[in-house]
Amino acid sequence: MTAAGTGPGPGGAPRVVLVDDHGLFRSGVRAELGRQVNVVGEADDVRPAIDLIGEVLPDVVLLDVHLPGGGGQAVVQAIRASHPEVRFLALSASDAPEDVIAVIRAGARGYVTKTISTGDLADAVRRVAAGDAVFSHRLAGFVLDAFAATPPPEDVKPSFDPELDQLTSREREVLRLIAQGYTYKEIARELYISVKTVESHVSSVLRKLQLSTRHQLTRWAAERRLAQLFYPNGPWFPGWATAARPGRSRSRRVPHPDPAPRPGPRPGPGRPRYGHAPACEHGRVSTTRLVTVGDALVLAELLRVNRDFLAPWEPPRSDNYFTLDGQRAVILDALARYERGTALPRVILADSGRVAGRITLSGIVRGAFQSCSLGYWVSAADNGRGLATAAVGDIIRVAFDELRLHRIQAETLLDNVRSQRVLERNGFARFGMAPQYLNIAGKWQDHLLYQRLNNGYA
Repeated sequence: MTAAGTGPGPGGAPRVVLVDDHGLFRSGVRAELGRQVNVVGEADDVRPAIDLIGEVLPDVVLLDVHLPGGGGQAVVQAIRASHPEVRFLALSASDAPEDVIAVIRAGARGYVTKTISTGDLADAVRRVAAGDAVFSHRLAGFVLDAFAATPPPEDVKPSFDPELDQLTSREREVLRLIAQGYTYKEIARELYISVKTVESHVSSVLRKLQLSTRHQLTRWAAERRLAQLFYPNGPWFPGWATAARPGRSRSRRVPHPDPAPRPGPRPGPGRPRYGHAPACEHGRVSTTRLVTVGDALVLAELLRVNRDFLAPWEPPRSDNYFTLDGQRAVILDALARYERGTALPRVILADSGRVAGRITLSGIVRGAFQSCSLGYWVSAADNGRGLATAAVGDIIRVAFDELRLHRIQAETLLDNVRSQRVLERNGFARFGMAPQYLNIAGKWQDHLLYQRLNNGYA
């Protein structure tokens, strides 16, 4: 344990204690942060850390979650009991769900991984010192999802649920993928097993859980948030692990909210893209995945930043639509429609797995019509990168190959040339113009009508 001066740093920089059992890492953090913070002490174990923090009372404690003598959670709990004014920011190489949940539930104000840049870390420390909550981008949605409902018991572990304990590791893998919206064919491809073997595992899971149908199993998994909290092959966070997998999702997945049915592609030159992506070629990774409630935080921020950018191509939106609660409601509504089989709400992913927009098949009609409507948007920062074209192609594959629909319709404003090109690149053909078709940007506007037919439909 080492302690330094206790006065404020240069320019009122936050006073920080570093807690990590690797001395070389502490030295690196101290050197990198330089004069942006005032490091007033270091510790490498739970007991010395508690003593040091109680002595110097820093503004922020940067601590690892894995420490000798009890872990970062023990430090947070001990200090919060006697000095609640001290704020904690977890800085760890681990992004495992149980680590995140434990330290946040203990009282930490944020959690970032050690891949964070120096500038972002300094900013995170300042924000935590000011009372904000800060999370790495990939963890934000997971944290929201984990704490959105009734808090689970402390020290949540993937195998906490006794019903899950009856399942074999392979059955858990299959269940995890079902919770994420995979089809049997996609699960077989993911796990390198046959579809028949997948069906056998699902039958075994249904028998052990005393359920009758896959529909019941999907609901059972959704109620337990297994897509986020269960990870036999490692943690899964929205927009991360799924980003590198081949296209997936179909008509029976965990519900996810999405705004009112999207009328279809809408932006134009230099504007948000409401559209699609090039059909997935052999070996190409999926550019979309099913939306989750955990995406609400990211989507709310993305929509807030892009509000003016999207306004000319969107229906009128209330202020609440751009908030966390608003997006949670939107996603829950979309997931309810997904559960009924009338919508397929997905997010568009950038190369890194970062959420860059939304794409939705809405108004899915079966029977003789076998049709749906397509709508999407892509953020201003991601415009012009081919994400819209790729996402539309991805969802066409799902609509035709998996949902077995015959027709997809899309609409664009007359001057939305970019979306028109996106649609045409994906095989859409214009078949008409509808006067005063949709209320966009506060007025009823004419739209060009496009459709793509499934010529392989039988």
